[in-house]
Amino acid sequence: MRSSYLVANRHYVYCISSWRLRPPSPPPNVMGSDRIMFSAYDPTIHYYIYPAIDSLAKLLARDEPNRTHYKTIFASDVSSSPPFDLLTRTFALSISTIPDQQREIKRGNFLPLVEARKPMLMQGILAAELLANLAPGYDSGIAKAWLTSEDGFARNLSHLILSLCHEAPQGPSNGRVSAVPKTAEEEAMLHIILGGIGILRRLAEKSRDPEDPTSMIPIPGMPTTERLIKTT
Repeated sequence: MRSSYLVANRHYVYCISSWRLRPPSPPPNVMGSDRIMFSAYDPTIHYYIYPAIDSLAKLLARDEPNRTHYKTIFASDVSSSPPFDLLTRTFALSISTIPDQQREIKRGNFLPLVEARKPMLMQGILAAELLANLAPGYDSGIAKAWLTSEDGFARNLSHLILSLCHEAPQGPSNGRVSAVPKTAEEEAMLHIILGGIGILRRLAEKSRDPEDPTSMIPIPGMPTTERLIKTT
């Protein structure tokens, strides 16, 4: 199985992206609302979500020329209505399989669901981290809109990270997650943990006012930075 795909030109990238972004629905930019709402993956509706996420990650993970094609397409998306709609929909696809914290914990289904979705989560986190790096800066408001989405994406991702940290094998002396995975299972967990932290950190950096670098973004339900560092 190939780990990345080479795309010949920008037109093909745009066509592939538009076709792939049919799931999940509804789209994140809701008419009449000033906040983004990311739709969750529903296995009874989104039958082809894994191939879509997998191909997205492989296209984005390829260095050149894919990376340049995507940068150009997403940069030109500023003129869409709403701005950067294609970029936001692409990010929505990549994070759609992250379980909803409150709903799945009430069902007692959170960790089994994470285990069942692990291949999708790995590829989705990979794609989302690459997209977070491609997201425009503070003035666009995109990164902040993603972090403060109405569905609680940032909170759900933080809970996923913390849950996997508690499940992951601990280091022999400091009680933290081992940085050297011994099995494929441990490697998958470490990939999701580090990738998830990378997404939140990059979006937070791009959400911060450069003229007020100490400013904070209030996100209900988010764990403190100290708690994340202590856990990992």
